[in-house]
Amino acid sequence: YVDMAADLKTAGYEVRYRHHPVATDRGFQGREIPGAPSIGGTLKEAFAGAALVVTFNSNTAMESVLAGIPTVATDRGSMAWDVSGHAPGDVLTPQRMAWASELAWKQWTLEEMSSGECWARVGEVHA
Repeated sequence: YVDMAADLKTAGYEVRYRHHPVATDRGFQGREIPGAPSIGGTLKEAFAGAALVVTFNSNTAMESVLAGIPTVATDRGSMAWDVSGHAPGDVLTPQRMAWASELAWKQWTLEEMSSGECWARVGEVHA
């Protein structure tokens, strides 16, 4: 976090850090990041005025991409990997519709999984 904050500051960004809400709820305040004041509030509040969102591997990356904010995701396991940059200088604003459509297609209820409906549909696509 410290290195990323320093890289972002060097690139000209005003850096703010939002602790994971579960950690905050459990009373964990975490370590302060030099030059990156901690902020609280909702994700929507944290996004207000953001020029860029950086995550390592978090659902926040999906939320920021969907909100139209350029996003950097540094972990290949991120659900937003395909529609985000991967380093502070690698900023892009992608076409999100195909990605969002594919993401939505993968949302199944427990009932649909239990009945086999989702597996039948997935099988049709991958046959």
